[in-house]
Amino acid sequence: FLVRDPFDNLAVVGAYEQPVLIFHGSHDSVIPYEHGVALYKAAKHGKMTTYDSDHNDCPPDWKGFVRDATSFLKEAAYLGDRLYIGFLLLLLLETPVQWMRQ
Repeated sequence: FLVRDPFDNLAVVGAYEQPVLIFHGSHDSVIPYEHGVALYKAAKHGKMTTYDSDHNDCPPDWKGFVRDATSFLKEAAYLGDRLYIGFLLLLLLETPVQWMRQ
């Protein structure tokens, strides 16, 4: 009753032909972990990275997240030199200040 215009994530991910990366916290109290697993299984070219975290503390390690995301994007050939720089800038802009101080 709360969702007036449902979005069928499974159908969209299942029809998508490109690589898909799912990040999910194993103790997520907002979105059940099983939902992330279902999306991963529905993807034709899926990869899932699980963090030992809840919903609002995911990822628990920003440096590890950057490493995981960068690795996926390079493997998927999404990162050329220009795109890689843009991706890093976006992560820096979106990253909590405490991570940048480490």
